[in-house]
Amino acid sequence: MLVALQIKKGLYKDYLNFLCEFDKITKVYNVSRDNDFGKLLCSRVKYSALPVKSCKDEHTVFLQLPKSRPLASAKNHYLFYSKEDQAKITDGLEVMFNNDFDRYYLQGMKLRMMQKDIIQSFIISRKLTGLIGDNEMLKKRQYREELEIIKIYTNKLLEKAKYSNSLVLDALKTPIYL
Repeated sequence: MLVALQIKKGLYKDYLNFLCEFDKITKVYNVSRDNDFGKLLCSRVKYSALPVKSCKDEHTVFLQLPKSRPLASAKNHYLFYSKEDQAKITDGLEVMFNNDFDRYYLQGMKLRMMQKDIIQSFIISRKLTGLIGDNEMLKKRQYREELEIIKIYTNKLLEKAKYSNSLVLDALKTPIYL
């Protein structure tokens, strides 16, 4: 039960590596209903009696949906996500990422870790770069590219953390009138 999904932002596309198991041979993400995102993907899929044309580009990922009771009749149909459903799924993925990052960041702050260390450990633990997982020797060029990705993601998440901190500090400074 294969279905295509468009994810335009690279950060969230990389976050799929944490949420779903990626098969390097078939280049397909194996979805599980054991997590909320897997349930979201299964609940949004549409069925068609005829093949549905979809745009396949660098933003397209392929998902292998699990055999389950909610998808019992899916094996007899072609599966697809409408444009609206794809937008809702990517919004849901972004929300899950933000919640996960916020929780991770707050836990790191409670442990009195430095901001940059929290963010880099989040990137590594969530498999947001290809440097993690393979113990193979990487070519120098690929290694440098992966380090650059870590640096870019670190800067993006640092900005997100600073913004969140400023919102909290502003809220604490605002007087409450009863």
